[in-house]
Amino acid sequence: MQTDFKLYKADMKYIRNLHNVDDKALSVSPQTGKDNRVFVGIVIICGIHKYCIPLSSPKEKHKNMKNSMDFSKIEVNGKLLGVLNCNLMIPIEEEQLQLVDTTIFKRDRENIKYYKRLCVQELEWRQTNSEVICNKANVLYKKYSSNEPFTGRNRCLNFPKLEAECEKYNSKIKRGTNGTSLYRHYHNSKESSTSTHICKSPSSAKRAYSSGSSIARAFKAHSEQGVVLNPSSATLQSIRKIYPSKVVTLTLLYIQ
Repeated sequence: MQTDFKLYKADMKYIRNLHNVDDKALSVSPQTGKDNRVFVGIVIICGIHKYCIPLSSPKEKHKNMKNSMDFSKIEVNGKLLGVLNCNLMIPIEEEQLQLVDTTIFKRDRENIKYYKRLCVQELEWRQTNSEVICNKANVLYKKYSSNEPFTGRNRCLNFPKLEAECEKYNSKIKRGTNGTSLYRHYHNSKESSTSTHICKSPSSAKRAYSSGSSIARAFKAHSEQGVVLNPSSATLQSIRKIYPSKVVTLTLLYIQ
C-alpha cells in the first residue's frame, strides 16, 4: 500500500495535450481563461500506470457534496481545505512531474507561507487516509477499464485513451522527435546526495539556452545522443542565477 504521498506540479504542455484528447481533462488553455491554472496533485499507482489525482480548492458546491468513489473532501477540524477528484486523475510519468517544495523560508511572502502551511495540512490528511484514497482510485480505475456500468462513469476521463496519449507523448521525448529536450538533474540541498529530481527546464531556463549562449554552443559541440555534458564554471554561474537556492551540483543531458 502506498503511504508516502508528495505534492507535484504537472507539465502544462502535457496537460494541454491530454485536454485535446479528452475535453473533460482540466483545462489550462488561454482560450478558456484558465492559462494561470496550475495542475497540482498526488501520484498513485493504478494497475501498471502512475496516475496524478488533482487537488482542487474548495468551492461552495463542495460543501453539500458527499464523499464517493470518485470524490473526496479534505476536511481538518471541520474545515474544508480542498477536494480530490479521482474521476479527473491523469496518467503521468516522471518527466512531467515537478516536486512542490513545502519548506517555509524566511524570505517567503505571507501568502506563500499560508499556501505552504495549507499544503502541509492537506498532505498530513492524505497520509492518514492513504489506504482509502488508493482503494477508491483503483476501484474506479478497474470499473472504468473493464467497461463496468456504475454511477458517475460519465464524469470520468477516458483512462485508456489518455494512457495511449501519455505513451505517445513520452516516446516522442525519448526519441527526440518532440524537439531537443533539455532536462535538469540536480541535488536539492535539503535532501540526501542520492536524491535527484528530473523535470523540464522552465521557460526562463530555455531563454538562457538561446542559440548565441555559451551553453547552447557547448550542446552543439556534444551532439551525440545521451552524452553527459560537464558545464564550465561560467556555465554553472549562469545556471545558478536561474536556480539560486536550488542547485548544488548539476548535470545537463542533451537528448536528440
